[in-house]
Amino acid sequence: MAKKSYVKADEIQVKGSQIFSPVRRKWLPLTPEERVRQEYLLVLIEEYGYTLDQISEEMDVSGRGSAQARADFVIWRSPQDKTDQKAPFIIIGAVNAASIGSAAISRNRFKESDFFGFKVPIPPLSIQHKIVTHWEAARIAIAAAKNRAVQIEKDLQARFLSDLGLSKPKRTTQLRYFSVDWREFERWSVSYNQAIISMIDLSRGRYPVVELGSILELVQYGTSEKANVSLKGMPVLRMNNIKDGYLDYTNLKHVVLPKKTRESLLLIDGDILFNRTNSKELVGKCAVFHNSGEYVFASYLIRVRPEPHTAISDFVAYCLNSVIGRQQIDALSRQIIGQANINVQELRSLRLPLPPLGSQMEIMSHIGAGRNEIIRQGEIINRLQNQTQAEIEQMILGTRSVEDI
Repeated sequence: MAKKSYVKADEIQVKGSQIFSPVRRKWLPLTPEERVRQEYLLVLIEEYGYTLDQISEEMDVSGRGSAQARADFVIWRSPQDKTDQKAPFIIIGAVNAASIGSAAISRNRFKESDFFGFKVPIPPLSIQHKIVTHWEAARIAIAAAKNRAVQIEKDLQARFLSDLGLSKPKRTTQLRYFSVDWREFERWSVSYNQAIISMIDLSRGRYPVVELGSILELVQYGTSEKANVSLKGMPVLRMNNIKDGYLDYTNLKHVVLPKKTRESLLLIDGDILFNRTNSKELVGKCAVFHNSGEYVFASYLIRVRPEPHTAISDFVAYCLNSVIGRQQIDALSRQIIGQANINVQELRSLRLPLPPLGSQMEIMSHIGAGRNEIIRQGEIINRLQNQTQAEIEQMILGTRSVEDI
């Protein structure tokens, strides 16, 4: 019979200020947390019968509820599943209820006694297998819905360019060297001129090209007054309220403003909010305000209002969020202390094709139908995630039979 590849209780190795991790196969600093982790590893091995070949320690599980999440232990059903990178069987992390404050900045600690006191329901292996099978099937369905949404967005972008008589830009690597006539220099920047060379040539489309500033009747910065969470004053839209080309009206803050200032910053239907300061990939993102409520906007946003007889706000916003606007914004934005910025003058200089109003409406009708389908796929994803989580919890706790799924 093959010898199991796990350590015994007396095999915990401590050498001075270091402790050995059999899973990671290296010496680690002997911290209280690491000591607890290695002792709990023995519980998993001695009491639950898992082997080292099934386990990973301190593993990144980002996307499972936290952008920066790490698990103390990740366990697979078999060593082969781990090798094949299949879905984990069990993920073990610290439980908030067991956390206690510490002097460490932005960190929580938990007591060893609390850690070993965790009560974890363990159904029979046959039930565990069925639960994991159900979970994996749900994950496949969720991934399929996400892929459908991504493909719809790609198709919309391609259709949008085609409707404008433009071709999809070819992916190109940055040139190692290039030459530009000094009279054509708009900015003394290598990255800017590299970007200009690879941009879509808007002049090849079927519609005239205009600078954004030429079709705007209003350009305005928002308020820099400090916002509050006590619901005092007006709701204020901030840069984190722009999500995927829409305005998200959840997680709002409020701001108290003098009457004259408040009236000057009130948003009206069709106003476009443009994110002027953010990370490189988020600066320049924008969304159209379509809400009957009274809202103002923060200083990291710029409000632009197209002339209604010239351009439809939704068309302008979609154009700015598309590759047409993105290429120009990436070239123009400046990096300052980890943040990218674009100012009003640069915003006004952005170029976009301008079809007649009727054509803009027709183009946006196709875009609207596609975006509604993307929203529907998002609703399917949320429903599947919530339903699956509830069903698995019920099956683990024994309040629902696996045969009912």
